[in-house]
Amino acid sequence: MASKQPDIARTARNFIHKYSFFVRVDISCKQYPSQETGDPHHFVEHYYTMLQNFCKTLRSGEDGEPPIVSSAMLFPRLFTPSASDAAISAACKQDRGTFLIGVEPVDTDVARFVDRMRMSVNMLVQQIYRDKFIRDYEPTPAQPGVFFVGELELGILEPDTVMLKRDETTESRRSSGDWSELEDYDLPEPPAANHGKLAPGHEIVTRLKWDPEFNGANYLVVYEDRHDGLMDRPVLQWLGTQVEEEAFVPQHRIRSIQEISTGRTVWHRAARVDLISG
Repeated sequence: MASKQPDIARTARNFIHKYSFFVRVDISCKQYPSQETGDPHHFVEHYYTMLQNFCKTLRSGEDGEPPIVSSAMLFPRLFTPSASDAAISAACKQDRGTFLIGVEPVDTDVARFVDRMRMSVNMLVQQIYRDKFIRDYEPTPAQPGVFFVGELELGILEPDTVMLKRDETTESRRSSGDWSELEDYDLPEPPAANHGKLAPGHEIVTRLKWDPEFNGANYLVVYEDRHDGLMDRPVLQWLGTQVEEEAFVPQHRIRSIQEISTGRTVWHRAARVDLISG
């Protein structure tokens, strides 16, 4: 008898609600079949294995030190800001999304926990940069974004069901963690999208560049490339007029705006999210 497939959206909401802190890893690459297995998503699978091992290290402790977490759980799917983003990536044979590891401290000394977690995350970053598979992967993937953040800094995220359609893989992965507890209760549905007037992306970019209230260097413009999928460019390098043919991107291709320090999406056209205008 086939096992019951989980309600992945509900499980994801419960996962995010369960934890106060997260290690967030944003990745982006073009799909390329593995020579050994033919799997076009082997770059994502490699990251997944690496992050599973990172979770084990957090739970067992490092260099003889006692563990700093009482729980460390890697969600078995990528997250994206919206299903429409995943669809754009899938159409261009791109894997782009966010891995989330939920962590909880062992004791109540939160400041010590945060310091040690940041050290662990820095070691993870170094491991990623030294990893031969990632270094040698072609086409060259985008630099990953690795962050240690609280729940409120995650922004809009939903589990991918478009790029990697692997229910059987997800089901088998669930056995490595106690996912049943995440399906035992219901959280309220997320709020509906705001259908009021949304400030255009180019106006948000202009404000981030010139309004002294914001540090424009801390934001990325995520835009749609017809061949490569979703790409990003620093707000301060965004051209509002067609000065150079290769550098210019039409304003209507702006999909979202991301905060560099946390990875959080602060403006998203399809999801109708605007955290900049207030």
